[in-house]
Amino acid sequence: DGMAQNVKSFEDWRQRLDAGSLPTERGLTRTRDDRLRAGVIMAIMCDGEVDRTAIEMAWQIDFSSRFAFELERLRAFVAHGLVEIDDERIRVTNRGQQQALRSIAAVFDLGRRRPGAAA
Repeated sequence: DGMAQNVKSFEDWRQRLDAGSLPTERGLTRTRDDRLRAGVIMAIMCDGEVDRTAIEMAWQIDFSSRFAFELERLRAFVAHGLVEIDDERIRVTNRGQQQALRSIAAVFDLGRRRPGAAA
């Protein structure tokens, strides 16, 4: 449930390894919400869709309630034909995969929210 980030520069990375150290710069412990969001983002990026029912069952949540803010933000993508949403799935259209896949997935990334936005 942890994550580590390596140093950014290749030279620093190599020097740390040569010195017998791990080249990590920082680490964090992921919360349950972090893991849930990572799963949703991975489904969007890898499969082009999110099976809402499967996530509800696996995580014991109500998807619509838990992600109400995100579903509202996805409406702009729906309006432009980039995403389709129904009660069971969120599906990125072919056009959405070509033009906006990362932006669509980023809707579920808390780290990408504007300061002051609701959690």
